[in-house]
Amino acid sequence: LISLNNEKIVACLALFFAIVLYNLINQCLLRQGFHKEVCVALLFSSACLVLLNAPFQWHDFFNLSLIIFLNCILLSKKEQHADEQIGLSSLAHRLSNWTLTALILGSNIFFALTLADWWNPFFFLSGAMLILHLLNNRYLSLSDESYRLLVECFYCATPLCFLLA
Repeated sequence: LISLNNEKIVACLALFFAIVLYNLINQCLLRQGFHKEVCVALLFSSACLVLLNAPFQWHDFFNLSLIIFLNCILLSKKEQHADEQIGLSSLAHRLSNWTLTALILGSNIFFALTLADWWNPFFFLSGAMLILHLLNNRYLSLSDESYRLLVECFYCATPLCFLLA
């Protein structure tokens, strides 16, 4: 908190209230049809934008939001049965596996074409998610917990590898 100025503290409070509002809408008001994946991606990216003390470009915000959205949509699709049991619906539940594959592949192509170096964390991560999604649908049939563990490991290990390289 020492490095946060008044402007960042106000931004953090606004973000806190946005998260509270998100939870209220998602859990109480619109349990059916609420696009939680989009909201989580925007909230998490906003938190990074607010808390980082580095120059942050809007294309970085978009790229981060897109990669977080992919994470959310993959996990929501995998855990669809559990969500349905508690009465939650999401954007991922409406997508077929083919559509989800096309979305991930499109994101991968987008990262390859728009970022200066095609070998970047966004490209690598979306490629890893595409491979995991395809393998799980065809050969692996991982449990929800194993799938979540692999996805989260990719999301932790990829930035670390690029920082160390």
